[in-house]
Amino acid sequence: MKTVLNQLNQYLGKILLHRSSYSDGNSLYKIISGLLHSRKQEALKQNIFLINAIPPHIRLHADQDKFFMILEKLVSLVLQYGRETQVIVYARSYDDNLIVNIKSTKTYNSYAIHYQFDELQSLVKSLGSVLEMKSVRNSETTISLRFFNKSSNDLFLNGWA
Repeated sequence: MKTVLNQLNQYLGKILLHRSSYSDGNSLYKIISGLLHSRKQEALKQNIFLINAIPPHIRLHADQDKFFMILEKLVSLVLQYGRETQVIVYARSYDDNLIVNIKSTKTYNSYAIHYQFDELQSLVKSLGSVLEMKSVRNSETTISLRFFNKSSNDLFLNGWA
């Protein structure tokens, strides 16, 4: 099983490297790739396969530091309570909104995730974002982060601030 995961990870790593050449500094795909790459060793130890399924055209216009901090905590939670699973990060954007989903196909302690998830809610709300979690006990868990994808400069220039 580990050999197959390692081979698949190497193959996808080549694809990810190729796709990232289309990216610029605010590419959500590139941001997520960096985050997942930083957690790669931890994931491999637990037989977790990390998948970045973000379309290359989606750009992050909101505060990248705050977004990264929240997403890093969410990925950490999913890795902490997952074993022999796939963690898929995918997103969609519409108008000025962005929804980022983190899906684990096998979570062994969704109660623990939910408890720590609640602690993140205040930070998420302070950014005007919404955090939701759907889970099936000891099975699939999906965490969704929905937020307004505009920078404060864009709001100011367009007369919103």
